Amino acid sequence: MKNCENSHVLVIVIGALLLCSFARVAGAENVAPKKNIFAERPLIHLLGPSPAIVPSAEESAVDSRILESADVLKDTDGTWYWYYHARSRDNERWPRGYRLCVATSKNPLGPWKKYEGNPVLDQGEEGEWDHGLTACACLLKEGAYNIREEDATYYMWYFADAAVGLATADNPLGPWKKYKGNPVIEWEDEGGVYPGSVTKIDDTFYMFVQSPVSVQDQGPFCIATASRPEGPWKKYQGNPVLTPGD
Repeated sequence: MKNCENSHVLVIVIGALLLCSFARVAGAENVAPKKNIFAERPLIHLLGPSPAIVPSAEESAVDSRILESADVLKDTDGTWYWYYHARSRDNERWPRGYRLCVATSKNPLGPWKKYEGNPVLDQGEEGEWDHGLTACACLLKEGAYNIREEDATYYMWYFADAAVGLATADNPLGPWKKYKGNPVIEWEDEGGVYPGSVTKIDDTFYMFVQSPVSVQDQGPFCIATASRPEGPWKKYQGNPVLTPGD
């Protein structure tokens, strides 16, 4: 799993604005950078409430131990959905690894409100491929791509057991239905794969992924393509497209 005991930074680019939020471990100090990493870059750095989302104080909550950023989706009504994976201090109620949760806001700077129905995507049943965890979600709203709004479908690709699965919903809060043919991407010969982000250009879906997952926390990055959200996903022959140090 990605450096899960360290805090992760979620970066959102909106026009010329670079917005950063931080997720952290319960009880840890504020993880905002002590060094101004934006000082030499032609960007405007805006800080909202920091940390933007913190582990729940209630021990029995699904996210009372640790939470890490996954993806952000802005819907057509102006609502922002921040997906994150989390673990609980209550191991009896929430055993094993991560579960996917979401928080909402009308402003990317917050305040963010955690969804009362979390987790939105739970682990699978005993014996299923995603029994151990659900994490690293990336979202795409098909209705945003020249399709009638009433027919909009939300797609969530997520990580479990070194592979990528797919879930669909007609609302960003769910209920999310897992694809029966999961996992949709398995690159076992390359050490597994993390989903990063997905975009659609014309009739092709492009997924930016990290593979292999065991080398280090960030990269190398690769591309997979498909004509349908569930695949089959094909590796780009020019992979990797970005490696550490590039």
